[in-house]
Amino acid sequence: QANGPERQPLCTFGAPARRRGIRGATSAAMPAVRDSADVQVKERKDMAESDGVMIDPDEGYTDSRSVRQQWLEHFLMCLANVAWTIDANLLPLFFKEFQVLFDASQTQLSMLSTAKGWAAALFAFPCGFLGEILPRPQLVGLGMVFWAAGLGACAAAQSFEMLLAGRVLNGVGLGIVQPLLLSLVADKSPPTKRGSAFGSMFFVGAVVNTLFGLVATTFADTTVGGV
Repeated sequence: QANGPERQPLCTFGAPARRRGIRGATSAAMPAVRDSADVQVKERKDMAESDGVMIDPDEGYTDSRSVRQQWLEHFLMCLANVAWTIDANLLPLFFKEFQVLFDASQTQLSMLSTAKGWAAALFAFPCGFLGEILPRPQLVGLGMVFWAAGLGACAAAQSFEMLLAGRVLNGVGLGIVQPLLLSLVADKSPPTKRGSAFGSMFFVGAVVNTLFGLVATTFADTTVGGV
């Protein structure tokens, strides 16, 4: 020891050795996680923060669309969310009319919302996974066909049973569209713009739904085209 610098033991019970051991065990036990993009991005961010370097959140995001196409697609997604929001809240606005027309009880009226909710839940879960292997815009269009067919059945219903069946079909469409629409908005927006994209979409949906509800309840007793 007097003739040279003191050599450190190869393994100690100190904090640095523990960190090396934990890091090695984690790497060996979870290779898939270590190779994932999220972990790699987090590691680069941690290294940059330790060096005092700021990381751009939009790093790695590329968008080849023109500005006009970006606005057009965002407008269409806002329009789809408007239709979804109105459709999801439309039927309860006319419970009073349904109660008079079909002589329905409060329990039967609540079944309309319950049936719609269960149908939406059962189809939303698998469609979230289908959106990873199939084109999402086409799936959104398919969901709109289902909910339009359900609304048509509700509008032409001559009995409470037909109204209930139309509401179930309507719930299927609503369940298909919602998770796919949200994932589309996330994919079409850079990380630093996703908050404003979601905020503007839900703001437009809430405002239009409020205005539509006011108009719909005002003219609920009005006959249009014999309906």
